[in-house]
Amino acid sequence: MIQVCHYCSSPIPYGQGVYVGEHTYHISCAIKYTLNFKQKYQDSLLNRYNVLGVGVGWRYRRYYGFLKQEICIVVNVVKKVHEAYLPTAQVIPKYISDIKTDVLEIHEVIAPRPPTSYLYTRRERIRPAVGGVSIGHINVTAGTLGCLVRKDHEYFILSNNHVLANENEAYIGDPILQPGPYDGGRDPEDRIAYLDECIPLKFNYGINYDDAALARPIRPELVSPEIMGIGKPIEIAEPMLGMKVVKSGRTTGITYGEVIQIATLIRVKYNKGYAFFDN
Repeated sequence: MIQVCHYCSSPIPYGQGVYVGEHTYHISCAIKYTLNFKQKYQDSLLNRYNVLGVGVGWRYRRYYGFLKQEICIVVNVVKKVHEAYLPTAQVIPKYISDIKTDVLEIHEVIAPRPPTSYLYTRRERIRPAVGGVSIGHINVTAGTLGCLVRKDHEYFILSNNHVLANENEAYIGDPILQPGPYDGGRDPEDRIAYLDECIPLKFNYGINYDDAALARPIRPELVSPEIMGIGKPIEIAEPMLGMKVVKSGRTTGITYGEVIQIATLIRVKYNKGYAFFDN
């Protein structure tokens, strides 16, 4: 029996179809279809009790004895509460149109504060500095040096706005220290770069798409394209459901994960307030 995509009406190769509700789709069509409804109803869902974010992701169901993957709208909450204890208007509907919802309990997302890290190597002064080590604006605590990126034939340090630009409070040309001040970095001894550019964060209104900033190294030889514990990145890729990922961080070291949601509108807590991100 040949399966046909409910969205585009083209044949689905054997074993490659996914469900949305009771119908089968190509995965790209399933995501596109679900995303349309997620965007239409996300504001209503975000206004409900405990909700932190809304995305598109997997859920699994039994279908004639087999475990089938299903694309759904994922509602992220601080804590699951049984609907019997919620006003009717606060209950997450089981369906939006013919798309199932899945309620996922997560902790509140907080822009990292640097707790004490026992990964001393990552908190030390390292030259050339690599991705995954401590770095920070002169007036912040510390964060992670993400990687090097190239712009106009120059290499720059990429990290977060809240690490390199102090949640919009910094000025272009401000010193950047490695390690960050929390980890013993001192100016000018540990100065490695100057803030070059940042994407301003919108707090308590509007939508953000990036928490990012660039710093220009004082000298090219002070930095390396390597990422500690991972190696040198070779290309960029769009996130996909099920994609395996790895991170190298100042506090966490090497951690592994899997993309379980995409196109998620999520609330993040900062020192200056809350910011919503859509990615």
